[in-house]
Amino acid sequence: MPALLDHWSFVAFEGVNGQIVQKEITVIGSESGAVIGHAGMVETVTQLMPDEDLVKGLDNPEHAAELEASAMFTPDDVIRLTERVSDPEQTMVPNTSCSSCHRLNHLRFDLHNLSHLEDRDLTISPRVDRDVAHELRWLRSALGR
Repeated sequence: MPALLDHWSFVAFEGVNGQIVQKEITVIGSESGAVIGHAGMVETVTQLMPDEDLVKGLDNPEHAAELEASAMFTPDDVIRLTERVSDPEQTMVPNTSCSSCHRLNHLRFDLHNLSHLEDRDLTISPRVDRDVAHELRWLRSALGR
């Protein structure tokens, strides 16, 4: 019950030799291409508190500005970065934190992107809507439709 506990944990996986293997969560700078943030193996957040490991990245003067422009750390960041993070043409998934995409729901305590919370109806985050629209445009263009 993450919403009730206000505790959300995100993990990432990759395929290695046909096996699913957990991998480290990183944020890749969309401008620099460098790893600008590390969340370790689990990105853990609450509604108001960002992942402690990612916050440490803000202390790195080489990448702090790019990380701050890419990932949400405060409630003000949600307002400031919603358009950028929800647009797949501005921010690709590796260029932000897991929780940044998941914070885009209209209900701020619901960090699901495509599922339901408790007895509520299914919710689809604005990022998922825009990702699907982006891919459909690409498919139509590729197919000449």
